Amino acid sequence: MIEKLRKRVKKDINLGNKILLFLLVGGYFFFISSRIWMPDFGELIEATPYYEIQAMPGREICLTRWIYSKEDRVMEIIVEIKLKELIDAGIEYEAAERTKGSLNVQAVLEKADYTVFRITEIPDDWKEISLRLTERENGDILRLYTNIDVVEQVKTLPEKDARGYEIDRLEAQISYDEFQIAEQEDVISDLQEENAELEIRITELETAVYPTEDEAEEAGNTVAKARDTISTNEVEIQERMQRIDELKERSEKIIEQIELLKEK
Repeated sequence: MIEKLRKRVKKDINLGNKILLFLLVGGYFFFISSRIWMPDFGELIEATPYYEIQAMPGREICLTRWIYSKEDRVMEIIVEIKLKELIDAGIEYEAAERTKGSLNVQAVLEKADYTVFRITEIPDDWKEISLRLTERENGDILRLYTNIDVVEQVKTLPEKDARGYEIDRLEAQISYDEFQIAEQEDVISDLQEENAELEIRITELETAVYPTEDEAEEAGNTVAKARDTISTNEVEIQERMQRIDELKERSEKIIEQIELLKEK
């Protein structure tokens, strides 16, 4: 009787160990698989930056606007397109939220050199949204992203006619021009600062007293190199200032286009 009881207890312990092992192994594999299928919700995926060229086999894509209206639960996305071939089969597109799945998306204005997309019925508690572009000819895919922390928010995004979306696109181009002007101005400022430092160094070297001819010659060579760098920088500054003037002129023409469209 005692021996049977011992065997039964031993059998129950073994069964318990097997169940515990099964739960541990199952839990481990669930954790691993959940990390694969479900991303880390503590971190948001990095948003696609504006004005950065995204290369595809048949075209180059540049995101110039991604705005969101919480009130309307709508997004508007504008991408500039540069085709690599004269004949193109076009692209297919779809949008999705990371945890909610597919979203309603339309190309409300589609041209050869740009497209305006509109995503509707966006969940109130969305975190990340992707716009996937697929080239029909080769199946190559490009994904553009935004997240709730960085998306540009506006009060409302009403539906518009083709003229309204064209105005939006032109306004996005002005923003791009402003971005490029700021970049040019930053580089110009750095070059001017470098030239000012080089001028100070040249003065120091030219007024210094050198005990040997070799040291004097070395200082003279350093001064010559500094003057060459200053000259090169000055040329680049002028070129960048010219580029700024071109961008400003382009923006002025775009503003004129917008005014004409508004008058129609």
